[in-house]
Amino acid sequence: MNFIVTLDGEFVDAAKAHNEPNLYQAEMHRAKQLGNAKCLCVTDAPIGLVVRKLGRGHILAAWPGTVENHSEGCPFRGEHRPAITANRELNQKLKNDAQELIYRSGWRSDDRLDQGSSDGNITNVDLTWLLSELWQESMLSAWKHGWRRDWSFVKSRLLKVAAQKVVNRASLASRLYVPSTFKAIRKAEINAVWSGFLKPLKQRPFTYSVDDSQPPYFTSLVIGELGSIAWTSGTWVIRLRNHSSEFGLVPEAAETIDPRLTSKLQQLSVGGKCRPVVALCVAIDHLGLLHVLDMAILKVSSLWLPASLPIEHELIDALIKHGHEFHITKGHRWGAGAPYLVCKHPSQTQWISVFTYGSSMSTLKLQQYRAKVDAESAKLGRINRFVGHADAINKVLCANEIHRADH
Repeated sequence: MNFIVTLDGEFVDAAKAHNEPNLYQAEMHRAKQLGNAKCLCVTDAPIGLVVRKLGRGHILAAWPGTVENHSEGCPFRGEHRPAITANRELNQKLKNDAQELIYRSGWRSDDRLDQGSSDGNITNVDLTWLLSELWQESMLSAWKHGWRRDWSFVKSRLLKVAAQKVVNRASLASRLYVPSTFKAIRKAEINAVWSGFLKPLKQRPFTYSVDDSQPPYFTSLVIGELGSIAWTSGTWVIRLRNHSSEFGLVPEAAETIDPRLTSKLQQLSVGGKCRPVVALCVAIDHLGLLHVLDMAILKVSSLWLPASLPIEHELIDALIKHGHEFHITKGHRWGAGAPYLVCKHPSQTQWISVFTYGSSMSTLKLQQYRAKVDAESAKLGRINRFVGHADAINKVLCANEIHRADH
């Protein structure tokens, strides 16, 4: 039986759109802009599809949680698992049964929670928040003149800070694995640490069963630099640098995973200035296969400094070249109205706050924005610089320019 999908109102054979996406790139591009791609395999209830950008092209895929809504024979129907259906309540029960990473209500990044002071309330950890928090507290968002940084340094800093955080009433370090830079002479030691990390996961393996008589499966956290991501046997398989194990992305078991992350990871894995670091919440099944139940991405530069836009890489390179010390603010969005970073040259005594703005800001709006920021900063005795399309980085941030501001 042939099935039909609509792409921006155009009817296309579902099998061809699925198997030969190169034939419909223009239609997929328009549908992606409009969010208007639907599968008509169920005639009385069209099912939304997602258009994913991979490299220079697009593909069609089913949204997580909808794979079993499609009719038998439809190319967008996923593998049938009796325990996993499109029923959101059942999926939520599956998630709640897991012993997920949690932290206590009211916990703050600069506090250590006393074991005896808890009121018993717990909350699921947001991995994006946790990854950003670890990076910031590990000083991996900062730079000083003369510093050197490799992955071994990143690992040691992350584990040191993780040891100070309480997760599920235990040190986060006990639930966290960060791959070591591989060396043949340390192979046995590295394998032993990895085996120790997997031991509790194997004792309570991941399962799709929702039988209340079964104990909850165990989850832990892995943080590493992305090596590759590939579509294999109906699932996304993630591999990390300096690590040989494969991690299978299981969207049916974690509806919180943004389906756009897979296309982002594919684009980032092919190279370029942005290097993605991923945080993976993982479990292991009775066959020894590792499942990713949730994940977050942090885009970093070659020195593992947070940076995603080309102008951010240019700014970081300029600061390092001119010998500046700087600290990048956590969770910053370009042009969001807060300082992107603060920096200081060794010959200076005062920090410079660097504000950013987007290319869409008009000349008048930019003038008003700069006047407002400068007025607020004057009250605090703060020196500002602005970086964007109208301000060349080397002109604004070169050492001589900043020195004049100090005097």
